[in-house]
Amino acid sequence: MSILKNGKYLCGYCLKPYDKPFDAEACKDSHELIYVPLSKADLNRLINFIYSKNDSYLNENLVNILKRYMKGT
Repeated sequence: MSILKNGKYLCGYCLKPYDKPFDAEACKDSHELIYVPLSKADLNRLINFIYSKNDSYLNENLVNILKRYMKGT
């Protein structure tokens, strides 16, 4: 959560401003976020795949990590 100079609190995801920190945290929680640990190399491969649609960027390790975290939701 970030605090603006005007004293507002920002949701850590959508950056919507709130008067109270509790409201900003509640907004962040409402987004149902999950955190997936990716190496810089895996994140780079994922971004390259998104832009190029080239399946060769999606190695087995990256796909397994993403699938493992999707099962937990």
